[in-house]
Amino acid sequence: MPNAVAWAREGGIPAATDYIELGETLFRGLRRDFTFLTRALVDRCVLDGRQLVLNNAVNRERYDVLFVPGADTLSLAAAQKIHDFWAAGGTVIATGCLPSKSAELGHDRSCAS
Repeated sequence: MPNAVAWAREGGIPAATDYIELGETLFRGLRRDFTFLTRALVDRCVLDGRQLVLNNAVNRERYDVLFVPGADTLSLAAAQKIHDFWAAGGTVIATGCLPSKSAELGHDRSCAS
């Protein structure tokens, strides 16, 4: 298998996946700090009113806006956390296609709804 950098450069990342472009736009274009939450969204983030709080001893942060980069797959736990944040009044902005597949085998229908 070719190395991961070459694989990505040669088009191995699906076109709908735009997290790198989103990060560049936020940081270089808009000069805004941001955090890629990835697994921390489920493991370390809690809701506090209309905010999402990264409950981390080193860098506890509060978020009013959550960008969801384009992707075709998302865990059910992440989808639920995003939904709960939105339902509490948080702002969720999807930048591309919404996930239609679950990271958990056999749960695509739950993720798409």
